Amino acid sequence: MRLERLKQEFAPGIEIFWKAYPLVVDDVPGRRFNSYLAGVWARASEEEPSLIFRPWPDLEDLPSSSLPALKAAKCVELRDRDRFALYHMAIFRAVFEQCRDISRREVLISIAADIGLDVEQLTHDLDCRVGEKLVLDDYREARQNGSVIGVPTTIFSGGSSLEGAVPLELYRRAVEVAMRGQHESAGHPDRK
Repeated sequence: MRLERLKQEFAPGIEIFWKAYPLVVDDVPGRRFNSYLAGVWARASEEEPSLIFRPWPDLEDLPSSSLPALKAAKCVELRDRDRFALYHMAIFRAVFEQCRDISRREVLISIAADIGLDVEQLTHDLDCRVGEKLVLDDYREARQNGSVIGVPTTIFSGGSSLEGAVPLELYRRAVEVAMRGQHESAGHPDRK
């Protein structure tokens, strides 16, 4: 999406590290699409033209938790960061464009199969709870240091951050400032 576009634009100058931050930590069945989500998704759709945000069908529950999808994504990331980017985007498309319940394991396995991932390996990693510890570690870190109070939060080298789905140009300017700071501190060993 926007950050991936910037990664290509500034290559090889930036690297993206995704951290998990569950929006719905506990299993909360019966959640429905509502006017608040409609507004959030409409704003996100304006900012992210490469992704379609479809309203969730009235008679279907939203995913009961974001935790299963985050765990599966962490499992994939551990094995192959390049494939992680594909899987990460496929999960976004599944929930926002296709209205698929990404809290269901069989949906996450199906998404993996659709993009050619090793489904047996992913199933094994999920069974062994490989991704769970990593997701919970990311979540605890964000809560403890107070760096994340909304999603998405993008933290740049140097410590500046942007919260929320912001326009591409704001991300671009923040990347340029962070890169300038890195170049300036590279010439001064006492600066970090």
